Amino acid sequence: MDKSTWNFNKEILFGEIGAWFSAPLLAYIVSKFVSSPAAISISAVIGSVIGGAIFWVSTRIYHHKKKSKFKPTKLANDILYFTPIAALLGWTIYNPTVYSLSHYFLNRGDKVIFSVVLSQLIAFIIFLIGINSYRFWLHRISKKRL
Repeated sequence: MDKSTWNFNKEILFGEIGAWFSAPLLAYIVSKFVSSPAAISISAVIGSVIGGAIFWVSTRIYHHKKKSKFKPTKLANDILYFTPIAALLGWTIYNPTVYSLSHYFLNRGDKVIFSVVLSQLIAFIIFLIGINSYRFWLHRISKKRL
């Protein structure tokens, strides 16, 4: 695996760490006020989107600054290539998986944190395969590296 692929996947992983922190936290807080598995699952999705985005962008900026190549225009260009497919994968695969599985686990009687984290783990594996397939395809077609 080359250095850019490694850094790309570290950025995705750090984004997921942000999601793993914020989704269970928000779901747990919401569960203290409501008992609806649907509301708790929606809060897990919202938390994962917020935490994932913040951690991913922060890590991307860090890697660019570390290489002394940070330029807001380069970051914006990367986001332009990355965000549409990440959003598509997120809203069609990751988020529905988090919602559906956490909802299932909660209805089964599992704890909030367990339900959210396990559903995120499964969703993340699927997302990681999808986003890396896109990155490979993008490089093969346009020689663009994210």
